[in-house]
Amino acid sequence: IFENQIFCIIEDITERIVAEEKIKESERLFKALINNIAVPVACYDANTMKCVFINKPFIKTLGYQLHEVRHFEEWYSKLAYTDKEVRHKDSLIWQKAVEDRRNRRSTEVALFERPVRCKDGSIKLFEISFTVNENLVYGLFKDITQQKQAEALLKESEQRFRTLAED
Repeated sequence: IFENQIFCIIEDITERIVAEEKIKESERLFKALINNIAVPVACYDANTMKCVFINKPFIKTLGYQLHEVRHFEEWYSKLAYTDKEVRHKDSLIWQKAVEDRRNRRSTEVALFERPVRCKDGSIKLFEISFTVNENLVYGLFKDITQQKQAEALLKESEQRFRTLAED
């Protein structure tokens, strides 16, 4: 009954191909955006604690390459935050903020102001904001070192001026 017959099943996959291309284009645009903004960005997997991405400004500002920050907790504890007491306190606050966002208890962007040791040994003050999407944590590191130094100088100058004006 099926002798000398060929059966063929044809499935239209046009929609799937178009959808895959849109995803690829979206990924290309996202990578271009992240790599070309001036703010250092790092992304790590909250399940594995492995850094999956850092952008060029992260490398330039902090001096670390991806392989040096790959294991987030190791980078955090041995390189970036050498003060054990501060590190422990910050770690608990950070973990709670990440979990709150992963469990949808908070949808706001978290914001921390923290000193971070750069690869060259210098300490820079960063305003670190992050958000969580599924298990990925996206952190932006805005260097506010010069801003804080300028604020301190201004405050000192204002104090000297007050002292002179009072005399």
